[in-house]
Order: sequence, then C-alpha cells, then structure tokens
Amino acid sequence: MPGTTGSPPGTTGSPSLPAYVVDASVIVKWLLPEPGSRQADKLRGLAADGDCRLVAPDLWRVEVAHALWKQTRRAGPFGRGIGAEEVAAALAQAARLPLDCVSAETLLPAALEAALEAAITLYDALYAALAMQLQAPLVTADWRLRDRLRARWPEFGVVVLSEL
Repeated sequence: MPGTTGSPPGTTGSPSLPAYVVDASVIVKWLLPEPGSRQADKLRGLAADGDCRLVAPDLWRVEVAHALWKQTRRAGPFGRGIGAEEVAAALAQAARLPLDCVSAETLLPAALEAALEAAITLYDALYAALAMQLQAPLVTADWRLRDRLRARWPEFGVVVLSEL
C-alpha cells in the first residue's frame, strides 16, 4: 500500500512538523494510569511543546470510549474497575487532547486493503492507512499489531511505546 504525500483532508496543525499517528491504545494511556502511560505522556509532551503533531482517524473517540467502558466492567487483580464518573472525566479530558483528526471515511479504501493484506482489524488498519498516507510513524501499545504490520511491510514505521 503506497503512501502519499501531503496533508489529508480534515487535518489541522502545521504539516511541516513531524507527525506521529497514535492509536487508541496510546490515547487510553493518556487518560488512565496504566503500564506505558509514562512513555505516552512523553509523546504528548512533545506535541504540547510544538515539537511534533499527533494525528489519528476520528474513529479514535469511539475506540477510546469503548476501552473506558470495558474498564467499568473489570475488577480484581487484572482489571482496574473504574466508575461512571471517572469515565466521564476521562472523556472530557480526551476532548482536549492535542490531536489532529482525519475522517475515517476518507481512509476506508486503503484501510480495507491493509486489513486484508496484513490480517489486522479494519479499526487498526485505519491507523495504519493514515500513517502510510502521511508517511509518519504509527505509535501503538499493541505488540501484535506492530509485528503484523512489520511482517507485511518491513519498511513501515510502526513502533510500540516501549521503543520510544
């Protein structure tokens, strides 16, 4: 899946700054303290300082809300279990994140192709398609996604948070 140059429709911010495409697994770490939050915060700090821009398909909001909802269902030693008030506060915080958004609809043809070629979900493929379009690294906390994308496109710039 070849990348193209230029800013896609629906983005804001300076296209001259280096861009990083962040997926929902990174965004959740900005909202809830969990393993990898420190690395995610460093990346967000770079954007806040004007050293880069962070970009995601507009689908990120739904994915993050779903991840937060899942946390309300978890309790015990392996789940944090959060309440509705904490979810509402996290969603309010998410609305203020320094993220440029791109319409997922514009990415669908390339994302479908990527999903089929790399055997990944269409949701994950939207982030990959955006990263390829921008020729920007994709940052994720998902090792499996990284491995599948690298296996299909070795030159593709995908990194997990712990590699930053």
